[in-house]
Amino acid sequence: MKRAKFPLALALAGLLLVAYAAYTAWQIPGLLQYAVPADVPPTRLEKDERPPLYARMQALAEEKEALAAVTDAVTLTGVRADMSVSAEAQGEAAASSAPAGLLAVDAAYQAIHNPLPLVGRLFQPEELSLGENVALLDEQLAISLFHMVEAVDRRVTVQGVAYRVIGVLRHARRVGDLADAFVYIPLEAAARENLALDTLQMTARPLSGGGATPTFTQSAQLVKPGGTIYSLRKEKEAAIFWARMLVCGLGAALLVALFGWWRRAVSALTAALRERLLHSYLPGLLPWLCLRGLPLLLWLLAIIAGACLAVTAALAPALIFPEYVPSILVEPREIAATFWNLRRAEAAAVVVRTAEVVRLRYFGGLVNIGCITVLAGVGARPPPPPPPPKAQKKIKNAPGPTGVCVGTKRK
Repeated sequence: MKRAKFPLALALAGLLLVAYAAYTAWQIPGLLQYAVPADVPPTRLEKDERPPLYARMQALAEEKEALAAVTDAVTLTGVRADMSVSAEAQGEAAASSAPAGLLAVDAAYQAIHNPLPLVGRLFQPEELSLGENVALLDEQLAISLFHMVEAVDRRVTVQGVAYRVIGVLRHARRVGDLADAFVYIPLEAAARENLALDTLQMTARPLSGGGATPTFTQSAQLVKPGGTIYSLRKEKEAAIFWARMLVCGLGAALLVALFGWWRRAVSALTAALRERLLHSYLPGLLPWLCLRGLPLLLWLLAIIAGACLAVTAALAPALIFPEYVPSILVEPREIAATFWNLRRAEAAAVVVRTAEVVRLRYFGGLVNIGCITVLAGVGARPPPPPPPPKAQKKIKNAPGPTGVCVGTKRK
């Protein structure tokens, strides 16, 4: 009995894992992202020389008009994954420091990512445009530095520059984040102070049906070439692909079972109709036939609609993103081109991933593990017990126990 319950429990556990991972992945907004290594800032600037980050910000400003036609908002963020943030001594409290990540944000960052303030306030537009030395702290970072959340108007030092804390954000460490906690400063301030950054991330919220990917790709390459474009909507489809296939498979099995029940119901109705035709004419049976046949007709239409829905859901990724179908499957001549492209030096370039992409691929892996668990549970199901042996029929005219033939009496 325990062996019979284990496969069922394994399949249910896999279904729960698939549901959790697919739901969490689908909650990530379908943004367009571009990640590229940041310029190495010169240790010493010549007279009238501006830091290289200003050139990237100016290039994005020139592309804002083209991007406004296909996107709702575009932001440029500078990211530093590993550094130290220190807090100034105040009163009896000694100076302290803690590891953290750095996010240098512009005016559109808050509109796209919606940070939640716990204490204090968010950046004001003029603070971001003027690049004032103000900062937002993650809740966990504020506790590490000041041993409390109320850190407004305190001072922190980032790469040798002092910033005044104006607010504390709710701590929300998620899969893919490069650091346990972050400090947020204006991008203009990071450019003016020539701070060292690891990557630049350009993020846009596309308008529905606007075909924003080509325009976004072109603009991102003009801002700084050499990065990687990510469509989070495509990444979501890839993350839940096998969950989609699993649901479509379960739906197909259910439709097959429903069609079998429909056939048995039609056979029963046909047998009942033949029985009634022995006593009544067909015109008199039409009301009874319509009353019994209409639900079966609706049942059949529902099965057909479900089959169409299952096929559409299974083919949806390829219909939305035709590039999911590799060209080598439809054009054999692409095999050689693909092989030589992979052997180029560009194929070994460093690929920078954003936190959202890492998060989606992580939950996509959980979806795959859940699907494998479901299939393992279904495959480990014990075979049904053999049917009981049928009783042997008594053969006519067979000799009985006394040697006398048993049979019908001949008239």
